[in-house]
Amino acid sequence: MTSFDYDLGARLNDDTEVKLDPEQHGWAEPERLAKVVVWALIPRNSNWPAVWVHIPEGAKPVFMSRVFGKGLPIEGGPSFRTYCIGWFKDGETHKTWVLPGGIVEVGDEPTVANMLLNNIGQQIREQREAAERAEQEQHA
Repeated sequence: MTSFDYDLGARLNDDTEVKLDPEQHGWAEPERLAKVVVWALIPRNSNWPAVWVHIPEGAKPVFMSRVFGKGLPIEGGPSFRTYCIGWFKDGETHKTWVLPGGIVEVGDEPTVANMLLNNIGQQIREQREAAERAEQEQHA
């Protein structure tokens, strides 16, 4: 899992708009980030929603991603990346998370990520069991 599903979009305080690739060095240039008034996640395909937040004056835009599901005991088990945009100012933080399936959650952590991971894992187990039953019936 190396490729992001999103690019970043920024509207600056001079009304210019820029698209940034978070996988490329230099996207977090401090001078540019200091001018951001709208911060956006722009999907690279139609399976994800577009999300944007307004950045208060003097706040620092935040972008992060986190992978859930690494190291699961299920061989070939599920994993997915979540994306977060928001801002930080004077000890106050606002985070908006985007998860697979178009789930958008506001808060410090993506609280539904583990539930989603468990549901995906259960679906994988059920599909494997159904495939094993079908193969056994074929050989019977």
